[in-house]
Amino acid sequence: MNDKKKSDITIKEIVRNNVFAVSLIWKHCPLKVIYKALRAVADGLLATIGLYLIGHAINLAVVGASYLDACKSLAVYILINIAYNVITAVLNAKLEPIFEYKIGSGIKRLFLQKAMECDLRCYENTQFYNDYTLAATQCIPLAEATLSMASDLVTAVTALFSLGYLTYLIDPVVLLFFLAPVLALFINRKKIEIDFKIKNGQTELNRQKDYCVRTFYRPEYSKEMRISNISAPLLVRFKKTVDECISLYKTEGPKSAFFGFIQNVYNELFSNLFILLYVAYRTLVTESVQFGDCVIVVKAISDMSYAMQGVIGVAGEFRGNAMFINNVKTFLDYKSSIENIEYGSDAENGDIEFKDVSFRYDGAAEDTLKHLSFRLKKGEKVAVVGLNGAGKSTLVKLLLRLYDPTDGNIFLNGSDITGVKLKSYRDMYATLLQDYHSFSMSVKENILQRKGREGDDIIVESALYRSGFKERVDRMKNGVNSTVGKEFDEEGEVLSGGEYQKLALSHVFAKGSPILILDEPSAALDPISEAELFASITESCGEKTVIFISHRLSSAKSADHILFIENGYLVEEGSHIDLIKSNGKYAELFRIQAQNYGVN
Repeated sequence: MNDKKKSDITIKEIVRNNVFAVSLIWKHCPLKVIYKALRAVADGLLATIGLYLIGHAINLAVVGASYLDACKSLAVYILINIAYNVITAVLNAKLEPIFEYKIGSGIKRLFLQKAMECDLRCYENTQFYNDYTLAATQCIPLAEATLSMASDLVTAVTALFSLGYLTYLIDPVVLLFFLAPVLALFINRKKIEIDFKIKNGQTELNRQKDYCVRTFYRPEYSKEMRISNISAPLLVRFKKTVDECISLYKTEGPKSAFFGFIQNVYNELFSNLFILLYVAYRTLVTESVQFGDCVIVVKAISDMSYAMQGVIGVAGEFRGNAMFINNVKTFLDYKSSIENIEYGSDAENGDIEFKDVSFRYDGAAEDTLKHLSFRLKKGEKVAVVGLNGAGKSTLVKLLLRLYDPTDGNIFLNGSDITGVKLKSYRDMYATLLQDYHSFSMSVKENILQRKGREGDDIIVESALYRSGFKERVDRMKNGVNSTVGKEFDEEGEVLSGGEYQKLALSHVFAKGSPILILDEPSAALDPISEAELFASITESCGEKTVIFISHRLSSAKSADHILFIENGYLVEEGSHIDLIKSNGKYAELFRIQAQNYGVN
């Protein structure tokens, strides 16, 4: 979506988007909205009350009233201001930190929950990731800014009406002067559009720049950064994004400054110069306005013009804000393409069948998986093998229903899995993914990966034994309660690659699901060790279904059922003995790998 299209927004959308932003704050902290509204009305009225009291004191002095009478009016004004400032300062000190925490944590929680609902395809889509980053970083500031603008609007409107009424009582003609800034709305609109373009472009460039910076200090990049020269092209990329950011400011910044200058000059002429000439004439030449009233009128019109500029400015800011809020709304309104049937059936472990299943990633020129048809029987030990890039991991994503097939259907016990409750279906699987990541939480939490409940200690203990990780955990300072990594605990445990694998395997065993998926969990092991790991896991899983993904065929020897994938097609299936006897592609590749790795 280009900038021009984004800037085309209707008044209805402006109102709806900004109301939506305020509703986010109302949902998590309604007291903040009420407080800001009351404060805004009080701010608007206070200016009028103060001006009236000052003008009244001047009039008393001019007509010869006593010094004490004039001072009384000023004293009331001072006392009101002191009392108001003290009350608001105390309330701000006590309430604002609470408001900020409630709003920040509430909106962040809303975003995190929504992020969990997004399909995996979203995170493999650059545009979605850009939009999500934009929405996530802007949501809280935008909501706060919208409430602040709404508060400013209420203050300005209150001041306009109260000052307008006070001015009307003195000279109704003067009210015409404060309408001049309305014409500045068109200048302000153009400035808002330019500012929007700058901010939108800056966000994308900052994301790219921050990625380059992260690679220099994130642990997962530390080895490659030191054993290669990748830092050189990264610094080139960093400089390129900085240069593009500077270029954006050079191109659009002067335009924004120009329209801002024109707007300020216009407002100063009509808000100050012309009104001063008129009121001076009424006071000094015709003597039809008292000196105190003259002060009230001049100050009132100046304040009203300022308030009107505020209304116009806020209207423009509301418009610019609404454009950015579109990003937030788009994300929060996102509907998953993986439809979850709320009233669907619960998943029951059984046979899984692919019928003529094909799948193509968004934007891809051809299918990754092509017309797959096979049946996995309950309790089978299945090996899905093939060279890298054959489509094995994509098959796992379809099994877990992280994606739905582009064509064809997947069945569980003869029923299409799209009719099964999504959570119930995914709970059938315990998965050890190829790119497994641990969390900076306790060992126990990494193993369970859910809320704790009674009996968990026994489950964790058993899982650690089965994965061979028990002895290492026992040596940790806090045992299963030791933190993995140092994000939250300086004394956290830093694990080796093999230990991370055992921790991940512990989770698979602890989950207790009837189907285990192991997606190349031992890619760093040699073929013999990998085959031994597969045999050990399948033996310990008893009657559970085990699906083992590997590009090395030696791991498949002990499997009941082998699926050999090549270029997205299922080219062969059967047991190891049967496939060797058939002397097809599986047998040919197995012999080549056996010769290279010394496997029989």
